[in-house]
Amino acid sequence: MWMNWHHSVSSLFRTLLFHRLFATALALCGLCLSVVSPAVQAASGAGSSLSLCGEGNIVVTGKVVGKASLFLANCQQDWRAQPARLRFSYQASIPGWAFRKAANVLLARNVSAQQWKNNKTAYEAFTANYQAIKAGDVYELNYSPEQHVMRLSLNQKPVTQMQDAAFADYFSIWLGNKPFSATLKQQLLHQP
Repeated sequence: MWMNWHHSVSSLFRTLLFHRLFATALALCGLCLSVVSPAVQAASGAGSSLSLCGEGNIVVTGKVVGKASLFLANCQQDWRAQPARLRFSYQASIPGWAFRKAANVLLARNVSAQQWKNNKTAYEAFTANYQAIKAGDVYELNYSPEQHVMRLSLNQKPVTQMQDAAFADYFSIWLGNKPFSATLKQQLLHQP
């Protein structure tokens, strides 16, 4: 009887100790996360305060191949002068060469001939990083106007990052005067 009681008390003590240590560890983790420096938060995207402004279907040759979402710091202001994110969630496989070719053609169509000539090397160096994707993959483009930095990620993993003021116009592929799709542009910007 003494052994059973001793075993029960020991088991209870270990359980309580485990729960107390676990709760303490959990509280410490929460504390650590709350004091992470703003620089680390910004680098990880944790400090981002972008709002969803609009979304719509990506349609290629009459078929919906995915969904695009636009996030801006302020949906009422011009997208060119603020932090911006475009997220593309795909439901179909698309080869990398198709992304590269379309991006270069559409960008050339949406910037002046002089801009294209001056920045062609930077644009093409960036678009060269597009890879083939399959259904379920998500591409994200993030632009920071303060640093003139454009970031490309695939499934939340960095693909490339380039710094050049030319990237202020990169989103014109979807939001410019001659975009990939006028309908998608209206949906992203909530235009009538």
